[in-house]
Amino acid sequence: MAVDNESLFNQLAGFLNSIGLSGLFQVVNGKPAGWLWDQIKKGVETQDELTFALEQTPQFQSRFKVIFDMRAQAVNGQATYVPTAQDVLNYEKEYAQTMVAAGVPSWFYDSYEDAHNAMRSNLSVTQVEERVQRGFGIMQEMPVEVRSAFEELYGAQADGALLAAVLDPEKTLAQIDRSVRASQIAGFGRRAGLDVTAEQAQRYSQAPLSLEEVERGVQQAAQFKPLTEEAIGEGAQDLTQETALAAGLANQAVDQQLLEARLTRRQLGQRTVGGGAIGTQGGIAGAATI
Repeated sequence: MAVDNESLFNQLAGFLNSIGLSGLFQVVNGKPAGWLWDQIKKGVETQDELTFALEQTPQFQSRFKVIFDMRAQAVNGQATYVPTAQDVLNYEKEYAQTMVAAGVPSWFYDSYEDAHNAMRSNLSVTQVEERVQRGFGIMQEMPVEVRSAFEELYGAQADGALLAAVLDPEKTLAQIDRSVRASQIAGFGRRAGLDVTAEQAQRYSQAPLSLEEVERGVQQAAQFKPLTEEAIGEGAQDLTQETALAAGLANQAVDQQLLEARLTRRQLGQRTVGGGAIGTQGGIAGAATI
């Protein structure tokens, strides 16, 4: 049965249009024309045959360069699959939807190259969504102190840098979680009057604490802090901010006992002398703080 070339043209033109390459066909005075018509006249009859021919065109090679990149990666064992043109278009759409839902600035996904970079990193759309929600989305909702702490700890000085850190394929979800927790510990600590160091924030972030547990632990440490400021006669027992952090964030029983013992001694001393305040190396502290 002879192939109806004009019907075939309309069918394959629809395919080209669906992948954003409508410039490869024209209709002139009601008649098929352009690159697609030339291919049909050469004997192309199926979408597969057309796809092979398409890959030789500079238009396709430019628009879908990621396919060729991932094909090369697959040869070297660095990619798990090679996408089709439709796969790429679907990924671009879902990637953009994920970014919009997370409140990511539009300039980070207004070019399809942004999605292609994630594809080259072998991140599925589901993985992108999870990473953005676990890192960028959480940080967007944090107070300025926490965001500032993230920047100081990890060098992410703008939303783009923060998102790039979250989408780094070398990082696991666990590492992203730890980065967020470290920033929360440092940021909430500063809010509560604690001078939490980067080393302390990163060390205490190893524990899988929820946001509520981090806030509660930091507040507890802040309440313990006055007990670390040595009063006159207390120099024999060196309690520091580290003691307060360990007691509040890590629930270290030994540190809690040391702090509680100092509180008890202060309360006893206060009752003995009948005073309302205790002299410390940093000034005067209320005896019943915490």
